[in-house]
Amino acid sequence: MLRKGWNVPGFAPARRFPASTGPSWRPKAILSPCFSPGFQENRWAVQADYFARRLFDRDMTGIETMVENEKGLADAQRALGDF
Repeated sequence: MLRKGWNVPGFAPARRFPASTGPSWRPKAILSPCFSPGFQENRWAVQADYFARRLFDRDMTGIETMVENEKGLADAQRALGDF
């Protein structure tokens, strides 16, 4: 899972959007524009699978509530809807 502030040498960091520019959730802003749409779609499919498995297994490693897993799955599903 990509975390805020990730940086890969040779790639631009993710863009930041001020809250006043619209919705705070912007799936396409998470990855640098140099990644192809196919790569991004695959990335979100992997994220959806990851969070679905965590929910099924009731895995709470590194989190305090299951809500964080549900939010991750919902974000991935929303992003996949953009493709």
